[in-house]
Amino acid sequence: MNSDVILDEAIALTAEHWKRSEADGSIPNNLNLRDRVTLFAPMMRSRLFARWPQLRAADDQVILLVVAEGIARSGSIARDKLEASLGIILHPDL
Repeated sequence: MNSDVILDEAIALTAEHWKRSEADGSIPNNLNLRDRVTLFAPMMRSRLFARWPQLRAADDQVILLVVAEGIARSGSIARDKLEASLGIILHPDL
């Protein structure tokens, strides 16, 4: 499987898990967005590594971008708000 497919699937999986964690309250909504992402990212990271072991070779920044893009794709957080909260710029074509 090529890396573009892996990243796209990882982002889609992250979006699903973000929606679930918001719905079931596993990530408290009363925290600021940066803290919510900080709690969510390690849980998602382990899921991503379990599904795609080859992602273990990726830099931490790549995993953060996958998580952030997944959250953006979930539709629950505006992309610009997410970027401002995390201090990153997401690629417009992902």
